[in-house]
Amino acid sequence: MKKPFWLLFSADVLVVLGEAIGLFCIEVLLFQKTGSTGLMGSLVFCFVLPETILRLLGTGFIDRFDRIKLMSTLNMIRGVVIGGLGISLFMGTFHIWLFFIAAMILGSCAALFLPAGMALIPNLLEKDQLVRGYSLLESFSSSARVSGPLVASFFIAWSGAESGMWIFAGSVFLGSILIGFIKNPSQESSEKPTKNSTISFAQIKKDIGEGFSFFRQIPALTVVMLLAAITTMGMAMWFMLLVPYGQKVLHINYTQISLLSSLFFVGIICAAIITGWIGNVHSRSKFMMGSLISTGIFTCLISFTTNYYLALSLFFLLGMTMPFFNTHSQSIFAQLIPDSHLGRVMSVRLLLGQGSIPLGSLTGGWISEWFGTPSIFFIAGALSIIAGIIGLLIPWLNQIDGNLDELASEIKEKFAPLPVQEKETA
Repeated sequence: MKKPFWLLFSADVLVVLGEAIGLFCIEVLLFQKTGSTGLMGSLVFCFVLPETILRLLGTGFIDRFDRIKLMSTLNMIRGVVIGGLGISLFMGTFHIWLFFIAAMILGSCAALFLPAGMALIPNLLEKDQLVRGYSLLESFSSSARVSGPLVASFFIAWSGAESGMWIFAGSVFLGSILIGFIKNPSQESSEKPTKNSTISFAQIKKDIGEGFSFFRQIPALTVVMLLAAITTMGMAMWFMLLVPYGQKVLHINYTQISLLSSLFFVGIICAAIITGWIGNVHSRSKFMMGSLISTGIFTCLISFTTNYYLALSLFFLLGMTMPFFNTHSQSIFAQLIPDSHLGRVMSVRLLLGQGSIPLGSLTGGWISEWFGTPSIFFIAGALSIIAGIIGLLIPWLNQIDGNLDELASEIKEKFAPLPVQEKETA
């Protein structure tokens, strides 16, 4: 693995650490100021709704513009927004609605940032390095997520939750600088495509169609992402509600709440290391559906416990179930998508897999408000179990099993390269 990958790796881990600290502090601030789980769910809704819409409309930007410059610019915008929140809190001019405005801007940036990063990674790694590269990135990013809430709890005790805004802003600014040093090997090769930077409504419509056309070639992946969307919706229902869950159900303090989140990500790290050690598996579909079912079982069990130490164990085991699906899903797409269409297909992939998050976050917050937080964990777990069982009952999901080289060659032949725009000469 060469220097460009390690620069992206370092930037990602740094930003994730700052983000984990900042988001935990935002959860605490919002709950302290309002005490409403419904508003906490609504805040997530304000983040993911523009993210979902712009991710679909912005598919062509990722393939037609320099991905490195795009990611660096988006990080700078995020830093300005978070820094602005920090200033308003420090000056005493903060209002709750500023959180919701910031969430919409940050969601809009995330709409392009994540698929751009996913589309960039296959350019920085060899094909046989993809599974281990994704596992390495996921394990260290998860380590940062483990550290984030713990660090945040100490900052909250020392200087208040407002300090998390400054850490978040600083991390994305530094991440932007690191990304700016990346040189994309594919852009230096003789095979570099000429990119058309003209974006029109007709072109956006065409880009969206080309993104979806990939999934028409492989129906099994469409089903996989729709099943993943069910599980993702369930996770969106409870993930931002750990603070009220810890205080109202387990009756614990902020440091103990942060340990719930930390052990969840420790579980992800352990499973990511195991996944990277195993490498490619033949029966990917069964492996991935088993991951969804296991996720559902442990999520349901959390809904029945009021014991803090048992909850810690369950959150750890819940985290361990997730990389077995995510890592292999990312690896499959990286192997099959032609480079010229990576951005468009990854955007549609995220739309299919995460388009249910707005519904999950909004309904989760208000269901928790009406029926209590434990009910959210049970509903989320049941959805994941149902999704995994449905996947096991669909025989043609074996389309994604075994060696994918032949399928990748067929797809590459069917996708034409991006059109080259001829410049007018005077």
